[in-house]
Amino acid sequence: MSPKPQTAPDEVIAQVTAAVAAQLQELQISLDSKYASLDARYTTLTSAITEQNSSIHDLHVQLSDWSSFASALERRFGPSSYFNLEAALFKLKQTSSVAHYRGEFEKLANQVDGLSSTSVLNCFLGGLSPQIQREMSTLKPQNLSEAGDCAVLIKEKLVDSSFSASYPVAAYSRAPPPKPTLTLP
Repeated sequence: MSPKPQTAPDEVIAQVTAAVAAQLQELQISLDSKYASLDARYTTLTSAITEQNSSIHDLHVQLSDWSSFASALERRFGPSSYFNLEAALFKLKQTSSVAHYRGEFEKLANQVDGLSSTSVLNCFLGGLSPQIQREMSTLKPQNLSEAGDCAVLIKEKLVDSSFSASYPVAAYSRAPPPKPTLTLP
């Protein structure tokens, strides 16, 4: 084996310095690209935040009062605009309890615009069961609230009368005690 040539310490220092300088230059290039990437991300995020703030502000302007807020909610979460609420209201019939019918009717009636209170009342009365309709015809309620309350009372009355008709009250098995007579001396 041949002996390795010895390098002078100055040459070693120069080689190490060159290697370190090359590594520093690579590190600087890497940092520059990372800074450019971060800068691009920062710019994207700030523009997205600005756009979001702008849309929130626009939404706030659009929903500045209750009616616009309610209509926006209805458009977003309400029934389809193709669903005819008025037709559904006129077709609604009592199939279970009066309370359930009343709740469903009021839910639909509150979504229909343009009907007079008399039309709404007549529609409610027309959807009740025939027995309750007959009883209601004598009462002539003036508004929907009164009609709903009367319908509930009539239904309770009908249930009570059918209960008492199916379970007659037992007659006394013995005669009632005689009334005391008053005798004068």
